[in-house]
Amino acid sequence: MSKAHKDLVDAWRKLPSEKGPYLLRGDKLLLNLSNKKGPLVSTHTSFKEYSLGGDYNNRNSTIIHTGLLPVPYLGDLKRAKIYILLNNPGLGDLDYIAEDRFPELRRSIIRSLRQELDPDYPMIYLNPAFSWHGGGQYWISRFKQYISLIMSKENVAFHEAMSVLSKQICCLEYLPYHSARFGLKESVLETLHSTRLVKKYTEKDLLPRAARGEIGIIVARGKSRWGIENPSDNVVFLKGISTHFGPKTKQGQLIKHFLGL
Repeated sequence: MSKAHKDLVDAWRKLPSEKGPYLLRGDKLLLNLSNKKGPLVSTHTSFKEYSLGGDYNNRNSTIIHTGLLPVPYLGDLKRAKIYILLNNPGLGDLDYIAEDRFPELRRSIIRSLRQELDPDYPMIYLNPAFSWHGGGQYWISRFKQYISLIMSKENVAFHEAMSVLSKQICCLEYLPYHSARFGLKESVLETLHSTRLVKKYTEKDLLPRAARGEIGIIVARGKSRWGIENPSDNVVFLKGISTHFGPKTKQGQLIKHFLGL
């Protein structure tokens, strides 16, 4: 484990998970952010509070929701073969309902933060138990073709193929806090402890491993933010806002290579 890896996980293991606002030490300045329309951060503690708030069901809102558990990463940081770099977790109605009413999922999110992972499904949204959640629906739809390929190659059932894939996929968020749309100013992002940690982990851990041919990296969002220069052939940048991973695309070929398909 590299120092950057250890620093990243150690920081998130210290996050108090009993009640919000859930903010990494060094990110608390977010609570003071505002503009002419009001605060840029919400501290809703339940779906009921969220549903009565001014940003409810506003898919264009950039308000950051610190009443939801952060998601700096999903999957096994140490053993995955394919790393997907993104902007930040989105926001759906089920996020509040899930954390409020489904303790098993809430515990899994916290264990993911601490890298205390389910050995069969380390990437929690590639776990059939959580396929009903927006995160599960999103990632299963993105990787369904690869699940089918694994089923055919290994002669296994859908849930078994999901387990194979869950062990190989890891997602990293530049900003770990939920919002319907990503809109935090770069000048603020650069001051956050969370963004500095994940960027350093990418630079010091992931990029050298990709250069050695050990892993593949797909930069799906925020190409300029991640600061990746002179990447190896095992780093693919997606164009525009697409996060599709079809097998015939460049990113799909990378995925197939590292999955052995």
